[in-house]
This record gives sequence, structure tokens and C-alpha cells, in this order.
Amino acid sequence: MNDVMIETINLHRSYRIGRKSIEVLHGIDLTLHRGEKIFLCGPGAVGKTTLLGTQAGLELSQSRRV
Repeated sequence: MNDVMIETINLHRSYRIGRKSIEVLHGIDLTLHRGEKIFLCGPGAVGKTTLLGTQAGLELSQSRRV
């Protein structure tokens, strides 16, 4: 039985502000197994909420699978 609940490979996400594009997720790899708990922390405006929103399907990803 495979116990992988969430797997993300090479996740990218950027936002366009005017003519400028700001990449907030730069090739994120993440694997979470059944029963595993993680703690996501970091300074403000670094992509924590974007990562969670993308994983929950609330935001579109711009992933490239390698």
C-alpha cells in the first residue's frame, strides 16, 4: 500500500503585477505521507499561503513536471 497522501514535484507559482512577474514558489518538491504532520513557518510574503492554497486546489499552479 502506498502511504503518500500529497506529492508535489517542481511546483512553480508567480504573480503578475503590472508588467512585472514575481515568482513566489520556485520548484517546490514536497511529499507528505499518511499520518505525517508538518509545520510550515517563515517570514511574511514568502509563499506559505500560496503553497497551501495551491495544494488545496484554491489557486492554480504553474507546475512543470521534470
